[in-house]
Amino acid sequence: MYLFSFLLCLLLWIATPAMAQRVHFDILKEYGPGADYSGSAENRDIAQNDQGYLFFANAEGVLRYDGSFWTLINNGIPQPIRSVGASVAHREVFYGGMGTLGKLRYQPEKGFQLVSLVEELPDSLRDFKDVRQCLVHRSEVYFNTEKYLLIRALDAPQWRVIAIQKKIKRVFLFGDHLILRSARHFHYYFKGRERLFKRGAFFSDKRIATIFPVNEERWIIAGQMGPNDHIWDYFPQSGERRLWKGSRRLGVLEGGALLNKDQIIFFSKRRGLLYFNLQGQLLRALGRKEGLSSGRIADLYNDPQGISWVAHAKGVSQVRNNGRTFFVFPEGGQFQGMVTTLFRYSPDTVYFGTQEQFGRILEGADNMAPKIEILNRKMGEVLQFQWSQQIGLLILTEEGLFNWSEELGLLPFLLNRTEVLSFHIFRKWQKEWLLIARRENFEIYELSNAGPQRWWFSGGWPGIPNRIIPAAHQGEFLYQLWVGHRNADLGFLQLKFIAPDSLKVHSRFFSRQKQTAGFDLILSQMVGEDLFIRDKALWKYDYRKQEFEYLKSFPKTIRVYPVDRRKRKVVLNSFDREEEEFWMSQWDSEQQRFLKSDWSMAGLSFGKMTSGVPKGKQGYFWMGGSFGLFGLHTSIFNISLQERQPQFLNMEYLNSGRSEVLSGEDYYSFQMPYDSLPIRLNYGVVGDNTMPHKYRYRIVGHSSWSDWSYKTQMIIENLFEGEYEIEIEAMNIFGEVGPTNNRSLIILPPVYRQWYAYLIYVMLVGGLFIAGGKWFSYRFKRENSILEEKVALRTSAILRKNELLKKQTEHLELQAKAIRLQNQQMERDLKYGARLQRASLPKAKELLRYVDRYFVLFRPKTKVGGDFYLVMPYGDQQFILAAGDCTGHGVPGALVSSIANVLIRETIKLKAVSEPKEVMEIVDQEFTRLMKNDNPFLQEGLELALCFIDPKERKVKFSGAKRPLWVLENGVLHKYKGARRSIGEVFLRKDIPFSQCEFQYAATTSFFLFSDGLTDQFGGPDNRKFGQKRLEELILKTKPQFLEATPFIQAFEEWKGQEDQVDDVLLISFTLK
Repeated sequence: MYLFSFLLCLLLWIATPAMAQRVHFDILKEYGPGADYSGSAENRDIAQNDQGYLFFANAEGVLRYDGSFWTLINNGIPQPIRSVGASVAHREVFYGGMGTLGKLRYQPEKGFQLVSLVEELPDSLRDFKDVRQCLVHRSEVYFNTEKYLLIRALDAPQWRVIAIQKKIKRVFLFGDHLILRSARHFHYYFKGRERLFKRGAFFSDKRIATIFPVNEERWIIAGQMGPNDHIWDYFPQSGERRLWKGSRRLGVLEGGALLNKDQIIFFSKRRGLLYFNLQGQLLRALGRKEGLSSGRIADLYNDPQGISWVAHAKGVSQVRNNGRTFFVFPEGGQFQGMVTTLFRYSPDTVYFGTQEQFGRILEGADNMAPKIEILNRKMGEVLQFQWSQQIGLLILTEEGLFNWSEELGLLPFLLNRTEVLSFHIFRKWQKEWLLIARRENFEIYELSNAGPQRWWFSGGWPGIPNRIIPAAHQGEFLYQLWVGHRNADLGFLQLKFIAPDSLKVHSRFFSRQKQTAGFDLILSQMVGEDLFIRDKALWKYDYRKQEFEYLKSFPKTIRVYPVDRRKRKVVLNSFDREEEEFWMSQWDSEQQRFLKSDWSMAGLSFGKMTSGVPKGKQGYFWMGGSFGLFGLHTSIFNISLQERQPQFLNMEYLNSGRSEVLSGEDYYSFQMPYDSLPIRLNYGVVGDNTMPHKYRYRIVGHSSWSDWSYKTQMIIENLFEGEYEIEIEAMNIFGEVGPTNNRSLIILPPVYRQWYAYLIYVMLVGGLFIAGGKWFSYRFKRENSILEEKVALRTSAILRKNELLKKQTEHLELQAKAIRLQNQQMERDLKYGARLQRASLPKAKELLRYVDRYFVLFRPKTKVGGDFYLVMPYGDQQFILAAGDCTGHGVPGALVSSIANVLIRETIKLKAVSEPKEVMEIVDQEFTRLMKNDNPFLQEGLELALCFIDPKERKVKFSGAKRPLWVLENGVLHKYKGARRSIGEVFLRKDIPFSQCEFQYAATTSFFLFSDGLTDQFGGPDNRKFGQKRLEELILKTKPQFLEATPFIQAFEEWKGQEDQVDDVLLISFTLK
């Protein structure tokens, strides 16, 4: 076990650098506090200002990093800083912390100081405890105090506030999207419009990590579902959510950041940085194994230099691409116009020209990103560069031919730009010569410190030359240059130096050859001594045959850029108006073919490309075009296209830890004892470390080919003795599979499966059979006699038990008969009680004496119930109508309802009261006295709705005990609530008195009295209560002025379905005369 743990740790220690290199994040630097900073290193938030300074919200203040030194800013503010935000346009940095908020102000004598803005706030807004977020967006800064969102203008002390009912947990700002997340809801603001989403509309969980609105129709949400967090696409308009397939087992997500328009980064507490594209695919993960600190990540910031800064509980980490991938310097900002030409001046310096300026790229060391310097911003479109040892850098622009040097800067060389189309500098006789192509001729100048001196001039040149490409040295005194024309003429100049002061020029053209039709020298490039002409095909010129040779055609127009002239590595760039495609290719001069020319560089699509230069000392290959500058590290091109056979390297015996090297012919077949399994076979492509390979293996006749993977080992176990053939194959990154390598594995049988072992087994089994036969015969006879005795005893016991069961059965039948008689008597009593209860309720004639129309829905849960209603005259042409609901149902409820009915009637007749609330008070006292005299904690109670109706005055007085009166008048439903206690409640009597209300009614007014048995009934698709809201919708829908009970009965039955009735149901509706 200890050995296994040691090997596992060693494997992780070895694999970690390889993994870090595979994901292209080699450099991970941990930054803690500097020499002038001490104390807690906990950091929570990151921001960067226009000067490139990084600011971190630290537990002891604001931590600033200027690229070299770390400085803690804290001028006497004791509260921890929790958040920071920076405005590049207004050059301001804001902060928020525990009970404080403000901004950083620079003072020449003191440096940066924290300036509080709390005094600008009104007194009512200063009671916040913590500023969890500080966000600068456009012309405003947002402070999230959880209680409310404070918003301040950047250029003036003008504040506004957004407050919601719940605590603001998180604020998300993207473009015109503002989202406030509270404990139960999301408040979404888009272009001034507010929309409220309940949490259930997203998830049923408890935590949302972050939200990224892609647009108004699609949001990306990371949140909790079970023990891990997941990522979803959420569509607010439809409420649909879609889980990202690559978002499983992420651990707890702390937040995220947009890397660019195509990628998003989430930071996980367990796995570190997770890179996704917007299609939901996990691209890579950067965590502890790659060297990132294991501290809890609080924030991540991507600066313009392509560096990711990570703030966490243990300090600050910097994640930098060290050239193993690409660098893009986009158009805009310091760039003006499209990049038109590139020129490599030295192994680590590249000059570039755009449509309006020129500059250079300085390729740093391995741990430094390339940097850009703009040397001149207003000089017109740059067409061509070339370096002269005599006069420095020559630059051809629309304005003319210029000379640039470090000492003198930019100076005009030839001002007549309209005459110069291209130029070329070459060296001969220890001198530098300048060849200039004009509209109608060529000129050759000798370059020296004294200036250019023209040597040769040609007139009457056919066509308009547009480019010059050096071809090759043909002999000791001959220099050859290719020249091209816009009218498709193609040829070369042969410059023959007869003596140091004599020159002869010869020209050759191919305009009559069909091969050269459509050739454009702008689309051409030299690789070594080979000329590749680019259109929709690649051509090579054969100097011996003096003709062009076709190489390969493409479906689109292509360009060729050299990566390494010495090794003849080039990049083929196929383009059209919509997309760019990239290939890496290598020209083999001996075999006269491309080793590979169809490897697509997925994901590199940056618009139109115009120029490229070979790699330098640091390994960068640069291209330029409409997107700006594109730098690609040539480690991506370090590939070998040779088909290599994978080799068996060594065999490890896992049980003993012994290892054996497998090499040479002696190991074509190897054998081992059976108890040596399991074993591990290690294999790989030997002598080729520049290209990753995938491998697969199989045991012939025993298993099929495994999946392709980068694993270089296989474990063999659970095999029987015998001879097996093991095969392995390797595949390079182009999908080419090399030759199969195989080995014969012979597993010897174990000792217990040898021939003499089987003889011993037969003898032992024969002896056991003989001895066993005798033993079993003796045991059979003995056990047979014992079983006969047991059978006799058990038979007599069974007879006795049968007699006892017979007597018990007869007794149970008599008891069942008595129970049936009792049930029948109880059923008759309940039916009779139900007739008595219904007889006590008002009849139809009695009701119609007082009301115009009515209906009554009365359904006890059993035969009798605790719900009742009554109507009785009162005073002069007045009457009383009441509906009550007593505690319980069945016989107890019916008895209580009878007592309540009598109490109400006797109170009205004998007490001579004139107000309904007085009746309620008297009934409450009497009911309590009768029902709870001995025990005030009994649960019996009465919910009552009592109406005093005066038809002459069209007036209704209402008082209720937990029962309302609903009045429908002119299509509007008015609700009159009763007191929040029932009759018989002892403890709330003093606190909640009975009240009453009085109102007038019209001829078309409908009244509704009901018990809670209707609204508390469970049913429906989700098994929920019927509810007062659904009853209200039913009243408004069924036109109750016709007063029909059928719609209510039908709705009740449909809602109840197969569920049991919960309580007694009573619903009374009536209209008055």
